[in-house]
Order: sequence, then structure tokens, then C-alpha cells
Amino acid sequence: MPYVRDSFWRGREFTSIEHMQTEAVTWAQQVAGRRQCRPLGGAAPMAVLGAVEAAALLPLPLTPFTLARWSTATVGPDIHIKVGRTLYSVPGD
Repeated sequence: MPYVRDSFWRGREFTSIEHMQTEAVTWAQQVAGRRQCRPLGGAAPMAVLGAVEAAALLPLPLTPFTLARWSTATVGPDIHIKVGRTLYSVPGD
């Protein structure tokens, strides 16, 4: 994230969300994807994507992904809450 913050966001202004998205795609392909990346042994991320990872990609699902399901929980006497069928421990008082 510091790389994106310092290289993409810093000093830029966008007129709309669509403008920002277009610029982000262009930046990702022409700048970030072509840089030498130390964790990749100096290879460019786009080169590694094309050579190694592209074959493993699947098409997007036909139905949209639901990002979150909100619910209200009550803390029980055992300091757990139930979300769906799952119990989660929460900090006690």
C-alpha cells in the first residue's frame, strides 16, 4: 500500500470515480506492472502474471459477490456472540 499511495495517489486529483478508475488501470498496467519487483527476483509483475498465473485464472462468476451481511448480535453469558451458525468470542468487561 505505501507504493500505491506514494506512486499513484500522491499529487493526483480526479474529477470522478470513473476518472480515478481509468487512471488506476492505466497506472497499474504501464507503471506498477512493469517495475522490477524484488520479491519476484527482479521480474516485472505483469511478466509473472502472463508467464505463471494467467493460466490459473478463472472467469468471473455470473452472479455478483455479496460483500457483507450485517446483523446485530447480543453477547451471551459465556462471552460469545452468534453470527449465523458460528460462535465468536468477544472481549469481556
